[in-house]
Amino acid sequence: MDDLSGPGDAFSASYDQVDWAATPLGPRDTWTSTLRTALDLVLESRFAAVLMWGPDRSLLYNEAYVDMIGTKHPAALGASAETAYAEAWRQMAGQVERASRPGGATWVEDELVAIDRHGFLEERHLTSSYSPVVDSAGDVVGVLGIVHDTSSDVVVRRRLGTLARLSDTLGNAETVSEWRKLALEVLRQDGVDLTGVEIHLPEEMGSPARPTPPTLSTSSDPGPSDPELAEALAANPIALEAARALAAEQEPAHRHRAIAPPDVMDRMPSDLYVEETTDGRLVWQTLASDVVTEHPAPQLVCAVSSRLALDDEFRFFLRLVANALTQALHRIRFLEIERKVANTEREMSLALQLSALVAPASVPGVAVCARYLPAADQARIGGDWYDAFVQSDGSLAVSIGDIAGHDRAAAVAMAQVRSLTRGIATAIARGTDNSPARVLELVDEAVAHVPDSPTATALFARLDLDGHAGVLRWSRAGHPPPLRVDADGTVTVLECGGDLLLGVDPATSRTEMQTQLDPGDTIVLYTDGLVERRGVPLDVSTRQLAESLAGAHGSSPDEVCDRLLGEIGPGHDDDTALLVLRVEPLTGS
Repeated sequence: MDDLSGPGDAFSASYDQVDWAATPLGPRDTWTSTLRTALDLVLESRFAAVLMWGPDRSLLYNEAYVDMIGTKHPAALGASAETAYAEAWRQMAGQVERASRPGGATWVEDELVAIDRHGFLEERHLTSSYSPVVDSAGDVVGVLGIVHDTSSDVVVRRRLGTLARLSDTLGNAETVSEWRKLALEVLRQDGVDLTGVEIHLPEEMGSPARPTPPTLSTSSDPGPSDPELAEALAANPIALEAARALAAEQEPAHRHRAIAPPDVMDRMPSDLYVEETTDGRLVWQTLASDVVTEHPAPQLVCAVSSRLALDDEFRFFLRLVANALTQALHRIRFLEIERKVANTEREMSLALQLSALVAPASVPGVAVCARYLPAADQARIGGDWYDAFVQSDGSLAVSIGDIAGHDRAAAVAMAQVRSLTRGIATAIARGTDNSPARVLELVDEAVAHVPDSPTATALFARLDLDGHAGVLRWSRAGHPPPLRVDADGTVTVLECGGDLLLGVDPATSRTEMQTQLDPGDTIVLYTDGLVERRGVPLDVSTRQLAESLAGAHGSSPDEVCDRLLGEIGPGHDDDTALLVLRVEPLTGS
């Protein structure tokens, strides 16, 4: 025991340099066998171990314990525990008092203790056990403490929890303002690593230049304040000596002190520096700039507890926070670009769509109304059309259809197919075979030569009036069936016919149907946006549409259009074209 280790050992030399006669323990050659045996056990242990001996609780410890007390060593050797641990004794005293009684062994796991190891209070997490040491007479003569610093494990768990909550929460953000709000809510809940947090956006600052220090929204800091630390140091010569030694080793403090980031994860944000202010330390972290949208980099500003060591682990944690913020922000920036592109696409598609959908023509004795309702989803605009024009023989020709797809290309194809249908119908109007079926056959052949060969549903019809009544003939290519509302209120789904879509097989022979229209009868033509509903079969939704027309026999085409489109409601999935024509009722009927 007199030779603690081999020659030249620094820790052994620290024992040799203590004037033990000036301590309550007295010279080493006067120590009892109980003390010698207990100290041998402590010195041989690979765990951090400490003896608090006698009424003054004089400290004796092994080399592993030096890391627990930092620069308090070697002055703490032989000193009373209450003096050496002045800043933490109030918290430690309970355990030591219990262990000073027979059978009073204690166990505390991951206890948070504020310790001055390097000239400032640090928050350490300790798992410790204190046990009484008894002599041959059975009296308690000292306390044996085994201590394990679990700070790294506790801090890692805490920081991983913060990072997990941050990533999960930011996944819900769709705008920059939501991103900032959610990020601050999570980070301001930390309260230990970050006692205050703010995020500066360059667009708010007016330039990418570094902002002035902010007034931070802070979290509570439950430990002793700096005045309490100063008081503890003044009353604690061991801690004061350690603080002076540390200050002598350090360079003079600068107001702005750069901190070099670790050499790992170079693609993560790394522009980090510390600002010493009268209110404490601010850590500035520049987020990675957005090279795609060319937005300047935002700044993350954190107030940091004076008890927190700004070590590599903390800097790495802050870089991970910044990386999570950056990834979420870049995702939102990309979403903004996609939304702008989609809005532009929507506006272009809608403008092209509406430019092709001119007001429908009519003939005497027939009232016509046409409507187009774009889809609520900006990505589903384009493709539906209607048309009504007077042919050279005086008949009224109408067409309605829907190009497969919903984008600008569909709007372009719609305009082409609509124009082809009108042109072909006009060209063969005075021919021997000018039937609606023949019109669709020729349109089908022409569609094969349209770029990208679109497919479409379509219906072409011709109304020939003879006096106050007329005959409607039509052919449809995979299009929803027309509805006829008789003057007496009867609603009929004209389901006959159908055939293949345009653009599938140009050699398809088309069929033709016809129906008699008397004064007051109405025909409703529409695209599938009026009847398609998720989870509802098309024939069912078509019957529901027919039922909704009950009582519409006295309505004008304008009123019928308003009635049907009003039932669609907000959030409809598809754009809709609607064409209603009515043979005018006889005067006085």
